[in-house]
Amino acid sequence: MKLLSYLFIVFALSALAGCKTLNFTFHDPKPTGSQIVLPIETNVQSSAIFIWLPPAFKNEFASYTNAFTKDADSYFLQQGISNQHSEDQALFNANAAEYGGIFDSRTGRLDKDTLNLAIKKTATELFGSHPDAQVILFITPYKETVPLFNGFGQWSNIEQKQSTVPGDSSESRRATSLRLNYLLRDGQPQLHNIGLDMQDERFAEVGKYKHIVEYVFKPVFKKARDNKTQ
Repeated sequence: MKLLSYLFIVFALSALAGCKTLNFTFHDPKPTGSQIVLPIETNVQSSAIFIWLPPAFKNEFASYTNAFTKDADSYFLQQGISNQHSEDQALFNANAAEYGGIFDSRTGRLDKDTLNLAIKKTATELFGSHPDAQVILFITPYKETVPLFNGFGQWSNIEQKQSTVPGDSSESRRATSLRLNYLLRDGQPQLHNIGLDMQDERFAEVGKYKHIVEYVFKPVFKKARDNKTQ
């Protein structure tokens, strides 16, 4: 009886392996929307200035945050753009601590007034120390619900295919997205949203978000990118 069961499993696996209707694949997320355009001189700024805002380093987002940051590091290195993200992030964190922290010590909730003070102080200092800087990008991760049809999802200017299965299937899933606050030197914010990943944090990995990184930073460094490709 055990031998028959074993043979059944072998035949079943062989049938699945030879079946071309089952094609499980995983794809990196890719932007679908038109390129973001900022009202700045894109050949002026020489340094990348971006800062993560809460809840970027909480458990549910930390893997995405770290993978995106490393992909951004690679992009800046490839483009020959100065990158001092670690120092800029540390400056923001220090300013937030100076105001007593951006989370209420009693409730644990985000204190938006303190957060805004820390953002304003950090921006003032960074624009002062980088006279050619036109933009400081503040990034906030958040969750949203994504509809999937046959494993294919489109949301917030992103598309991502998780798997292809036979037949028709539809579902909803919680995905991670980014709120982009491009703060211009004149004080005007340019707000945009971009999807990041509909897979959970276990599948966040370096190299996965390179297309999104380019989409996010090209509006600031477009001339540098275009000159590289000529």
